[in-house]
Amino acid sequence: MNKKGMTLIEVVVALLILSIASLTLLGGFSAVIRIIGNSGRIKNNSDMLLSYAEGNTEENILKQVEVDKGNKVSYTITPSTGTSISVTRDIDVLHVKNNDEVHLKTLVQPNGQQKVKDTDVYKTFQTSIESFYVKLKEAQEEYKYDQSYNNFLKVFYIDIMKNSWLQFPAALLPKEYADQLAAKPVYVIPYYPWEISSNNGLTFTHGSVLIFLSVDESKINELKGVDYINIVYDYKDEKWYYCSENNYRIAYENATIDGRTLYDIKKNGYIKNEIDFMNIVKNPENGWKVLDIEAEYANGNTNSFWKAVE
Repeated sequence: MNKKGMTLIEVVVALLILSIASLTLLGGFSAVIRIIGNSGRIKNNSDMLLSYAEGNTEENILKQVEVDKGNKVSYTITPSTGTSISVTRDIDVLHVKNNDEVHLKTLVQPNGQQKVKDTDVYKTFQTSIESFYVKLKEAQEEYKYDQSYNNFLKVFYIDIMKNSWLQFPAALLPKEYADQLAAKPVYVIPYYPWEISSNNGLTFTHGSVLIFLSVDESKINELKGVDYINIVYDYKDEKWYYCSENNYRIAYENATIDGRTLYDIKKNGYIKNEIDFMNIVKNPENGWKVLDIEAEYANGNTNSFWKAVE
């Protein structure tokens, strides 16, 4: 160094060293921030998978976790005395949808699993549907002298249900049906498809109520379009029934002259009453399934507790 200060070369070298040091620090800080972000995401995903494996049935968790089935593990139990036993167990591989950073392998319990009827999701929904049906019957009694039950459903929706139909839990839907919905919510809808009019529309025979699922919460208010009947509720024996084929529909705009709207596509005719329809539903030849609440609840495999009617 001369008496007048640093030479040009020394200045350039010093700046170069300072730049390298700054870039190194910046890269280090960026890496730390990235690692912290990744670790937070991985921790959250790990907690979610563990919660799912422990039987958490909250819908926000069920919707985010995917289950890869069909994997197996084999091992041998060798006691100190006696014969060795070979064991093969099923393994579920869990991961968060659209994210393969974390996988959790869980042994599938061969027995002793929680039954559908004992899960929180079923018990909560069953309480809600029982309350819903009681309110519906009370409203029927209040409006029994009204001309049309289907007209009072609009009032029931607004005043009693507070502009929101009861939502069916996604955790209980048949998987193929849930896949068709593409994560859309599905609602419990009441309707009177066998309500018929007489005396030029001045008097009505109300008929039985049909409780079914629909993705359109406003359907009753509009009373138009077509609803295919895939899942129905038999309130007499408190069971849910499912048919994967679109063989039955409510056609609001194509009713019979006297008002019947439940249409059998296969037979090309309208179904006369609730008894006829439930006979169709409970006939094994027609391909309906029933939600078996005595079945073991298996996360991610809802088809396992929808059994063919017998």
